[in-house]
Amino acid sequence: QKLPAKSVLIDIVRFEGTNFQAKSKAAEKLPARYIALLTQCAGDTQIVDLGPAEAMERAIQAARQELSTATMRIQENGEPQAEKDLRQSLEAVAKLVLHPLLPHIEKCEQWILCPDGNLWLVPWAALPLGDGRYAIEGHRIQFVISGRDLILNPLKLDRKPSAPLVLADPDFDLNVSQRPLASHQTRSLVGGLALGAIRRLPGTAAEAEALAPKLAQFAGVAPRVFTDEKAQTSVLRSAKAPQVVVLATHGFFLPHPEKRTENRLLR
Repeated sequence: QKLPAKSVLIDIVRFEGTNFQAKSKAAEKLPARYIALLTQCAGDTQIVDLGPAEAMERAIQAARQELSTATMRIQENGEPQAEKDLRQSLEAVAKLVLHPLLPHIEKCEQWILCPDGNLWLVPWAALPLGDGRYAIEGHRIQFVISGRDLILNPLKLDRKPSAPLVLADPDFDLNVSQRPLASHQTRSLVGGLALGAIRRLPGTAAEAEALAPKLAQFAGVAPRVFTDEKAQTSVLRSAKAPQVVVLATHGFFLPHPEKRTENRLLR
């Protein structure tokens, strides 16, 4: 009932199946697959089997590698040739991920996507459609963490919002002088992921300073601004209903070892 007209919720799930008729424990586990649950305003929810996860994730990794060099290729070969080269890898992803869905969703003007696993890393807006256009040229694309996001109305929450919160230019190696090994300790939910010293992103402190008066004008109250050693995770987690949250920082991915099976988004 909360879905907008001419929209579809595309809820994708990655799972590892079980063969309950297997004669041994070793044969019970089936390769991971992706399925999509499609929900529209009217009609039953449809289930589309997208197929084995391994082939999709290889194609996604190849496309992301092409994307990482796209800017350099534009400078070297010009935009038309760079787009042509990139389009090949995007079409390989679209063939596996998008094309099985198109018969069910191509008439919907708005796609509300809730991906899973490595499908969060897919540049959905840039996937080619069957007619030569890119997905963003034919559809409005929205992302949600869960279908429940459509039901929750932030304007009707039973809580008065507090002042805007700004965290900027954090010190990633806080107290490294007191703890010499701090820059080499694990900083992830997955064990064994060690990072070196992380440089700050230039300009984030200036960004916070420039945004503060605009946020005050918007909210009618001065924002709470935390920078440098004061910009800590504990400040963010303890915040109660800030009207606006601004995180002026940056993220990073570690290479994914071929023999590991953990969620790449944790790297």
